[in-house]
Amino acid sequence: MTMDKKPKILALGPQNVFPPTDGGKEGIFGALKSLCDYFDVTYAFPAGEHPGDLSGYADAGIHALPINYTPLESLKSTLWATLQLRPFKFQKYSSPSAVRAYCMALPKESYSLVLCFHAHTWRLGEAIRRCLNLKAPVIVREHNIEYEVVASYIKSLRGALKLAAGVFLRLTEREEQRMWRQADSVAFLTVRDLAVAKSHSRSGRQFLAPEGIEIPPPRVVVYPGPDAPLLLLFNPNALQSVLNLQRFVVQHWARVCCDPRMTGTRLRVTGQSQVQLAETLSLEPQELEAMRIDALGFVPDLQVEFKSCLALLSPTFTGGGIRKKILEAMAHQVPVIATSLDIESTNYFLHGSNILCFDDQSNALSNSIVALQQNQELWKRLSQNGRKAVESYASWPLFARSISDEFNILHSRF
Repeated sequence: MTMDKKPKILALGPQNVFPPTDGGKEGIFGALKSLCDYFDVTYAFPAGEHPGDLSGYADAGIHALPINYTPLESLKSTLWATLQLRPFKFQKYSSPSAVRAYCMALPKESYSLVLCFHAHTWRLGEAIRRCLNLKAPVIVREHNIEYEVVASYIKSLRGALKLAAGVFLRLTEREEQRMWRQADSVAFLTVRDLAVAKSHSRSGRQFLAPEGIEIPPPRVVVYPGPDAPLLLLFNPNALQSVLNLQRFVVQHWARVCCDPRMTGTRLRVTGQSQVQLAETLSLEPQELEAMRIDALGFVPDLQVEFKSCLALLSPTFTGGGIRKKILEAMAHQVPVIATSLDIESTNYFLHGSNILCFDDQSNALSNSIVALQQNQELWKRLSQNGRKAVESYASWPLFARSISDEFNILHSRF
């Protein structure tokens, strides 16, 4: 399609994503920046009365539009959403009050595309299109399959909570699969999630728009030595990260730290202080030291940690989607040891070639660590192949191009 000006895109997200201080925020901010190569991008998001820091949007070429609306979860709103047979996490972003706030704040422009940066904002995008009478397609970007994440969380619950969560699971599955059928098009980050959606949708359009990251310049890789620490990136504000870390320490690291082959191997964990991490794990600080776990607190720049560690550990047992921390480590030429849930999230993670896998077998993790400690050639191969995989399959230009190509297909229909 040839145009004198870039088509205008209205992007809808669940939060202010600047500064991009975590994977969820960077996953939207990086995508928005890449789209500026093809579109004139406006990003609208709920911000309440205090929108926060917006300085980085203009520098990236993005028009930020904070909306004076705060999505809330209350017993009343949850019951009301349930009575409407909608999951409350979807409903809170597209309630009548949300739609009114957006339509009042949005300039009356002729947007060529509405792009929803979360399944939760799908109905909001549809409502805005009707309100503004837009002749534009709505594309939804799936971060992961929401009902699979809910099903994964349910495994950690008991009793009445598990029963209540089961109702939410059914509503989420129903809403999400309806979205796959009814949205003009749905973008998936991984081949695996795309295949799941196609198997459940006899109608609707789905396509691949791969997750990207900011890829740093290549560096001269130096093997850090067999005694280099292992690195685990922890987000204490994400429930799935907490559950995964707790399970990992109890079921896996407790065995590793007792393995006589690794009496000096230490685990470095970001995100909390030693006292905070001990509380999260229901341990005493001295027990963390006995297990050779070092809490790093908030680390503003991970490059030093990446350069000095033996490998990144990604212990994902609960949750869904692709882990951006894996992509970041690979981009920085750091070997990754991950669970099968991580590796199965996409088709370009290849055990033994660009990543190592561990599961619940008693010595699987220890054996992978020892292999990297004793085999420099394996370490270098994983470092090199991991970088190549990210360059080939997880760059932001690939994402932007896929959205632009899909827009060009849909645009002629409107």
